[in-house]
Amino acid sequence: MEYMSNSIFVIFLICEIMLLVDTIRIFQLNNYKLIFNTKSLYFALTFLLTALPYTISFVLKLEFIFAEIILIGLWSIYLIIQNIFKRQKIVFTNRAIRLIALSIILLVSISVIVYKFVRGALFINVIVIPFLIVISNYINSPIEKYINHRFIKKAKHSLFLKNPLVIGITGSYGKTSVKNILTQLLSIKYKVLMTPKSYNTLMGVCLSINNLLDQEIFIVEMGARRRGDISKICKFVNPKIGVVTGLAKQHLKTFKNIENIYLAKKELQQSDCIEAMFYNDLNNYLNKMKNEFHNSIGIIDMEYKLLGFDGEYQEFQFLLNNNTYTAKTKLIGVHNIENLLLCIKIATYLNVDILDIIEKIKTIESISNRCEVKHLDNNITLIDDSYNANIDGCISTLDFLKKFSGRKVVFAQGIVELGKDQYIENKTLGNKMAQIIDIAILLGVNKKAIQEGLIEKGFDKDKIICLRSFNEINKTFKNILKEGDVVLIQNDLTDNY
Repeated sequence: MEYMSNSIFVIFLICEIMLLVDTIRIFQLNNYKLIFNTKSLYFALTFLLTALPYTISFVLKLEFIFAEIILIGLWSIYLIIQNIFKRQKIVFTNRAIRLIALSIILLVSISVIVYKFVRGALFINVIVIPFLIVISNYINSPIEKYINHRFIKKAKHSLFLKNPLVIGITGSYGKTSVKNILTQLLSIKYKVLMTPKSYNTLMGVCLSINNLLDQEIFIVEMGARRRGDISKICKFVNPKIGVVTGLAKQHLKTFKNIENIYLAKKELQQSDCIEAMFYNDLNNYLNKMKNEFHNSIGIIDMEYKLLGFDGEYQEFQFLLNNNTYTAKTKLIGVHNIENLLLCIKIATYLNVDILDIIEKIKTIESISNRCEVKHLDNNITLIDDSYNANIDGCISTLDFLKKFSGRKVVFAQGIVELGKDQYIENKTLGNKMAQIIDIAILLGVNKKAIQEGLIEKGFDKDKIICLRSFNEINKTFKNILKEGDVVLIQNDLTDNY
């Protein structure tokens, strides 16, 4: 019986380690921070319920082995379900490996001690897994700071030696799109390197510098979750040109209010090395910010006009230096026209010929998951805007749907990280959707708010489909989509929401 019990303990321990690694996956998605939300509450409740067999065994003085077998069975079922519904896998970076290693050492040590002396309390180990990870992360923090410091120092030296013109781009939205467009326009005349994907933290910029060879221009995307983040990146890369793409409510859990977001984005123009600033001053906040800098350039004077959409290209007209130009682009939505105008202003400032720019604009493809138009079988059009994470971008894409004649189907998970404003903003999104779409497919933490917004504007309840998990989406599409439909996928949230 003792041998059997020890064998069960080993299986028990393996289950705990698997649960620990899965918890670190969520921890990693939250930028190595413990965030309490609906998901984490469900996570904790699940583990508390698994303690029930242990509690019963302890009270009734039954053999613990039966409770352990039941507990292992429950955990196995939970792990299988988690694996089925899991969409983002853990990324085994060096930091993640160090965190996993230390967390496992602590977990195994505690498990052995509890098993030996207080076997009836073994289930407690599972409940404390999130706290063990936080403790391990805290213990590792001096090591991580030392490694980061060395890495940053090396990257800064490399940047100093190569000395490219640095362009810094920040904003609540549109950073990656503007970065990609600008890189292609400036590449007409210069050798250009940009920070890849959504690498917009200090460490992400450092990684990008490894790819810096003989490029004349280095375009740096600058993200921020709190005040001071952009200042740190500016002190590191010393940008000569700054770009602010847009300003809206975002990351309000850390910023608290729109005023703090404004001050955070303003840190770019406050950098000592900045010589010129460019703004999407069609945004009221950025119009104000533009007036606070001596060498500021906006796009409001370009007086653009949309001319039409032929199913592939969006045509628009704009004014530049008292001349009127017409251009075509595959990029859809008003927000992308504004992004293009901003990049045109910067490129011409750096002496790229306007006629070459107009030719280049026609060849620029949509970035993956950002208003990307795909033509599927049965004449179904898919607009993949799953990376979008702000209310302005979502509404702009919804407005663009009006240009299509087919039945309009939207899959939406809403906007997150809006603090106390999250419910009302997603309800507003629902109000907007009600005026444009025919069928709404909703999922996630915001579906109740979006649904309320839809119904408030008289949207048919029978045309609202609420899903329990992302795994249901393919089956739902197969059941409802018809020839000629237009499908918009908005803001695909990660597993931590």
